[in-house]
Amino acid sequence: MKTFCLAILLAVVVAADHDDDHDDDHPAPPCTSHRSRDLCDKKGCSWCESSAVPAACYSMYDAKVLPSSIFTCDGLGEATLASMAVVAATTAAPAFNLTTCPRFDEVQHPRVAANFSLNRFMGTYYDYTQYPVCPKPDCVRSIKSFVPGVGSGRDQILDNFTIGCFGLPSRVHYYFNVTADTGALVGFIAPPVPVWWKALGFAATYNNTIVDFAEDPDDPDGQLDWVIEFQCRENGDGKKVQFTGINFYSKHQQMSQAHYDAMLQAARDRGLGVYMDAGFGTRTVPQQNCTF
Repeated sequence: MKTFCLAILLAVVVAADHDDDHDDDHPAPPCTSHRSRDLCDKKGCSWCESSAVPAACYSMYDAKVLPSSIFTCDGLGEATLASMAVVAATTAAPAFNLTTCPRFDEVQHPRVAANFSLNRFMGTYYDYTQYPVCPKPDCVRSIKSFVPGVGSGRDQILDNFTIGCFGLPSRVHYYFNVTADTGALVGFIAPPVPVWWKALGFAATYNNTIVDFAEDPDDPDGQLDWVIEFQCRENGDGKKVQFTGINFYSKHQQMSQAHYDAMLQAARDRGLGVYMDAGFGTRTVPQQNCTF
């Protein structure tokens, strides 16, 4: 068994090319171990400051892909900064591309409209995080519950979301209004809106689509085994996808490889590969020693 959970939030707007010497066989040096600006820069790394998180040392590769609207990093030339505003080139899936966000019914598996249950969606899930916001995420969890007193009591969902960044947990409350279309939710953050949300230019509300799900064979009437969510935002003129997010929620903090692969394949089967492979791709997050 592997201890991890998976979800993806891909910030297409801040994609950058990999350095020639940065690949799976030649990983970047451990820049994050340097605690001072002088030592960081001397070691060929980049010292980055932000009002959202403490200053830290990053590899040049990681520094390049941090959002320039939030981070100020040493050693990055104007050409590099300009490239961060360019959408990464990628081969589009047959149905979708990086120009226009697909409709909810285009990405949903037919079983969502037929059989998805909000009641069984409630519970605790383990998730991934947005890499541009935190280069070293861990221990990501989502606790979903209905908000009492809103409509029928099943018309709004609270997502008590926790994300670890360099070992420090941060909590955000996301809310989702239920619509007449099964599996099509409208998300928002209740005030005060986090500074990073504003800095990234995210809209006050956003569409959140349930793409697919699976039942737990050991508990067919209980909480869903896994759920895939998809968010997509276009820029102001509607001519380019600005941001995509794909959440792979599993109720198991310890997942088997088969479980992991099934969720990834389910997303690709719904045409989401074009978004999974764009920008920063997918990354598993460690779930050991979590202090939620």
